[in-house]
Amino acid sequence: MDFVLVPEKLLLFIKNHPFPGWYLDVTGRYCCVINEYLIAIFVNDEDNELDITVDEISTYGFDQNLEWETPADEKELAQTAMYFMRKYADY
Repeated sequence: MDFVLVPEKLLLFIKNHPFPGWYLDVTGRYCCVINEYLIAIFVNDEDNELDITVDEISTYGFDQNLEWETPADEKELAQTAMYFMRKYADY
């Protein structure tokens, strides 16, 4: 069995922003499922920055990416996560 190491940058974000209902998935992403949407925070391999995405979930898996942001800093990332939670909870 392979183990995924969670990048230190993401662990620090999680420590500073422990959102209720969020979890670390098997790929090392900090996630939340709201209705049929997956919100995920992860370290982008291309630029080593924290990104946040929203993907639509269907019976076939992940249908399409709806949002992809690279916030400037940790505070902006937390604000974006809270905005996405409010936005997609209302769908």
